Amino acid sequence: MPFYIKNITRCSLCEELIANFRESLLLPYIADEDSPLVSFVRSYVHRKCFDAWEEHGDFVQSSFELEERGIQGSHYEKVIFCDRYCIIDYKKQEDTYHIRDCYSMFEIRISLEKARKLGAFFENAKAGMHAHLEFEKWIFTVKDRDVSIVNHHNGEINDEITIPHSRIDEYIFVCHYIKWYHEKHDLLYYYNEEGYEGYDLGEVQLLEQKSADRVEGLKGLPHSHDRYIAYQAMLILVSWNLPEGFEFLNRFIAERWEDKGDFEPHRIYGEDNVYDVVANALHIATLNGKNKQDLYPYIKWFLSVYGEHFFESNLKEFLLKTDCRPLFGEIEQAMKSALQNKRYYQASQLFPVLVHYERNTFNEYKDVFISFINLDNRITYNIEEAEKIEEKD
Repeated sequence: MPFYIKNITRCSLCEELIANFRESLLLPYIADEDSPLVSFVRSYVHRKCFDAWEEHGDFVQSSFELEERGIQGSHYEKVIFCDRYCIIDYKKQEDTYHIRDCYSMFEIRISLEKARKLGAFFENAKAGMHAHLEFEKWIFTVKDRDVSIVNHHNGEINDEITIPHSRIDEYIFVCHYIKWYHEKHDLLYYYNEEGYEGYDLGEVQLLEQKSADRVEGLKGLPHSHDRYIAYQAMLILVSWNLPEGFEFLNRFIAERWEDKGDFEPHRIYGEDNVYDVVANALHIATLNGKNKQDLYPYIKWFLSVYGEHFFESNLKEFLLKTDCRPLFGEIEQAMKSALQNKRYYQASQLFPVLVHYERNTFNEYKDVFISFINLDNRITYNIEEAEKIEEKD
């Protein structure tokens, strides 16, 4: 609060003067622009008045809804949690977690190590211990079973927030969630093999050395409430040829998860490339000993939806590298389905595959694809590839 507001600005709730910075709270915007509560937006109030206000719950709810819209509008970098009036935004470059508490109207930025300490503090507070924690500009203490949080600078208190005892469990959960997120981040992305180290899901799928602890940790992730995390864990487990991965893949297909969100939005075309990415995981599974014929049911499914869904190139590569001759009829029908749905380039990707299994299909379909080159000149590459296959002895 600027110095000239002190003892000049009145609280919008009790209409008394706000004596100092620590007592004040500037109310944020809310989602419902037609609400009578809009009149309080961007006004100063005493924190104690706000906490005791009979409209507190409604105001917080509307403010939180607006923050949720901000997530969808990319006002945050990487939101890893949004619930219980809390938003956790992970800042990769800083390697910090910004916890925005929309109930008590404040934000704190902490590292993983501080999240561990803060979680331990709240657990001690819940147990009735006289817990105390200080780091950077923050002081956490227990007062009458509630938690007092003080933000200070150069000996002056900037803000003082009270977390009621009833919300201590929420803070324990938030701190534990940060720890869990960090652990699952390493489970999914960290690799260190043959002198190469980094974070990349694709590299993890190709790992040769797989620790028992990591395998057990990954097995639990498909049960995550975060569908994307569950999906990524599935990709690794399938690639490693573990039964838990295929069990979840069966569920993924049966429950049509691809209709519940974009898992692999294409960098250029925006369509979900999820089944094509799964096809790559199936190919890696064959390198880890998976019987190719056991994968036919999955490939049949991909082919059955080929004309409706986006496939970049992984399925094509799988069909060329793996003996799928028994699926020739399904491959041909998938190509025709893609043509009917005006996915001409995608249909042409299966042209080399057909010729790979039946050379006479080159002359049968060559002119069909030549007629579509004017719509997408990339079709030329698939025609040329099919021709090279046809010319082989």
